[in-house]
Formats: sequence, structure tokens, C-alpha cells
Amino acid sequence: MGYRSPAHLVTSISISLIALITASGCSTVTPESPRVPEPAEKIVFDAVTSFYCSERRWPADWDELIHYDGLSDEGHHAVGEMISPQLSNPRALLLVVRYKNMQGIDRKVTYIAPPECGESDPTVVSMMGGRVTFRRPDGFEALKGAEIKAKWKNGPYPDVAWQDPSKSVFVTISFGEVSVESSDLESLKGELEGAYEGSLPGLVWIEKSLASDEEPPKLIHMMSSGPVEAKSLSYTMSMSFDGRLLTISVLGPASRQKDVEEVGNSLRRSLTLR
Repeated sequence: MGYRSPAHLVTSISISLIALITASGCSTVTPESPRVPEPAEKIVFDAVTSFYCSERRWPADWDELIHYDGLSDEGHHAVGEMISPQLSNPRALLLVVRYKNMQGIDRKVTYIAPPECGESDPTVVSMMGGRVTFRRPDGFEALKGAEIKAKWKNGPYPDVAWQDPSKSVFVTISFGEVSVESSDLESLKGELEGAYEGSLPGLVWIEKSLASDEEPPKLIHMMSSGPVEAKSLSYTMSMSFDGRLLTISVLGPASRQKDVEEVGNSLRRSLTLR
């Protein structure tokens, strides 16, 4: 089923994008330290990674993982020890496991799809088992989950983010939950632009276009916004991946417009979806 453009879907998309665009400067929030993983969770992470890299997908259910032939004996044992687990996949990049440990304590673990399966090229970002790839901008380093939460402290959070050495220019990726086909992008374009214009103070458009002849087809929105003394800049690409919205953004201060454009154009040229 394709995009149907009801108001609540457009609102859901625009809120996520606007939250990324409006987050600027350094947060004063101290990143929350993640809890120490239980030993079985580390083993199960390896088991889930083994399944993902082999099958290029998450297991459909816990029983499929338990009986997967590619697991070590230790992996099979650890998977079997998790009591009454529930799998959920809220985003294309994540797998959430909820279970009770041997002491009866409720646990929740989020696994991120392995960025690389097998040999990797350090200059290339590869996600979803190699189905989403692009060239990593020079000098950019990935943010940890706690750093993402500190930067975008009010959420929603991007699924993955990188920052340049100055920590002022960011690349973010969000695998959205809204159904969008490539044929729907033209309809989505005007509604997104209206949402931006109604929500971002001081918005000035630099580019708003539909690159329908590119592969993949994508919406391009480049704009500055915010008060004169602290204007921010965003270069956002919106497209369909597996029938759902995939958004890649480059964010930075307006004073770094040349750098933001160069990074955005590099991602745009090197991006491949399979």
C-alpha cells in the first residue's frame, strides 16, 4: 500500500524532520550511561548478528533463531535461556528483544543491524546487510546511542548519526515508519514544504526539488532557518526504501553552507539502495 497523504502522516514525517533541523549547538545534557549487558545478551547479540549477516534480515520469530543452523552451541544455549522473549522491529534498522532473565527481571535489549557483514571498506557506510550504502564523508565519526540522545534530547532521534571533527556538522539517517512509494514523492513534496513553512521560523529556501531521474528518486530540500544570529542549515534527501520513508540529512550552522552542500552532494552521488 502506498502513500495516502492524510494529515497525521505528514505531521509525523514533518515533526521528525523538523526536530532534527532545529537541534543546534551542544547539549548540556550528560549522556545516560547504558546498563552493563548481561553475559547472555552479548552471546545472543553475536547470534543475532550471525543470522542477520547470513539471511540479510531479522529472524521472523524467536523459534526461527533458536533453530538456526548457523549458531554455535553456545549461541543456541544462550538464545534458549531467554525466557518468553518477544521480538519487535519498530524501525528497519532495529530489532528489540523483550524477555525475563533467570532472576525473573524484565529486560529490554535493542540490537542495531550490523553495519558491515564480512570484509568492509572503511570509506563506505554499509547498512541493512549492504542494501544501503554511501561514501562516508572524510573525518566524520559515528555518534554512540547516548550521544544521539544527548544531542537530540527532546527526540525523536535519528537511527544513526555522524559528526565532523568540529562537532558542528552532522549527517543523520532515519528509517521512517510511514508508507511511501517512489511514485508518491511528488504528492509528498508540497505537503512537506507546507509543514516546514508553518513550523520553522525564518525559513529561507535554497532548493526544493524532486530528483525523479536519479536512482533512487528523491526529494531534495535545502533550507536555512532560525534567528539571524544563529541560523541553521539543512540539506535533506527523502526517498522510499522497502516502501517506507528513508531520510538522510546534513545539518550545520548557516555559516558552514559550503561544507553542508559538499557533504550533501557527496552523499547524493554515492548513495545506493538495493
